Amino acid sequence: MRIFKNLISLALITALLITSIPFSANAENAKGKIYPFVPEVNSYYKEVKDYIADALRERQTTIDISQFGIPKEDIIYIYRSVMFDNPDIFYVNSAYVPFKFNNYYNYIAYLTPQYIFTQSKLPSYIKKFDAACEKYISGIDSSWSDMKKALVLHDRIIAGCKYKYQNLKSFTAYSALVTGKSICEGYTRAYSYLLSLVGVDSKCINNESGGHCWNLVKLGGSWYHVDVTSDDPTPDTIGYVRHKYFLVSTKKLLAYNTKTHAGFKKDVTYASTYNCTSSKYNSAFFRNITSQIVYYKNAFYYFDNDYKGKHISVLYKRKGNSKKKLKVIKDVWRDSRGNRIYG
Repeated sequence: MRIFKNLISLALITALLITSIPFSANAENAKGKIYPFVPEVNSYYKEVKDYIADALRERQTTIDISQFGIPKEDIIYIYRSVMFDNPDIFYVNSAYVPFKFNNYYNYIAYLTPQYIFTQSKLPSYIKKFDAACEKYISGIDSSWSDMKKALVLHDRIIAGCKYKYQNLKSFTAYSALVTGKSICEGYTRAYSYLLSLVGVDSKCINNESGGHCWNLVKLGGSWYHVDVTSDDPTPDTIGYVRHKYFLVSTKKLLAYNTKTHAGFKKDVTYASTYNCTSSKYNSAFFRNITSQIVYYKNAFYYFDNDYKGKHISVLYKRKGNSKKKLKVIKDVWRDSRGNRIYG
């Protein structure tokens, strides 16, 4: 009987052991889903997300979430949602986090986030990040329409950043706004954060494989896709800014590239909540412009870099529906590598 009791005790102890299990966002996401998946209407999960975000801002190394009873299969979506909704928490590895799992009760006990910036120097990094954000939104007036704000920020990020992976920091808004070298997640989180600073609602999302990120932006009650990364040419070309993936509907987005943006419509809850059906901007004036667009004194200024197919740059001023030709530049500018510099 004593042996039997000891065996029972051993079994209970084993079941209650909390095991450290790291997860990869991309690996878990292979089920054909898009994150963030946590329904916005679920107030309970919102409480969890806010709790985790607050703990990360306090740079806690162990975050006890046992009180929420989060099952293992949900934590990846909750954590990624926290990272996407809070781009200013740039000092945490957003794609990978070790967690402790309670095998007996089948819930996550606590998180042990990986901080990718030196903790002692973090205040200086945050100061640099805040200064960069202020620079990017400078000159944007609260009286501007949300479309103008979204357009100007889209172009400023592309003009100031080039696509290049360096390390884990490349996944952050810091890399895009401060170092000027980033990848899709960095572009996406940077754009989302800058939009929030000027009062424009947006979301960060992934494709079904987890291999590409872009934004959803809300204008006038309707949601639109914006893929800042895909509008930035590679290799980087000075002055060249596309607007192919700026404010497009789901139909137009998938017509461009079904693989890169695959899966958006598969998650019925998410796709219906952020239903990008409006085609209002599909044929807007900026669609085929390949230079940075500047908004100044109630008018847009931009270059047509391939005027009548003659590789001549023409500077235009556009106000309302009318545009005026200001300058014709026949000389082709080139950088030190011989690549053309666009207006």
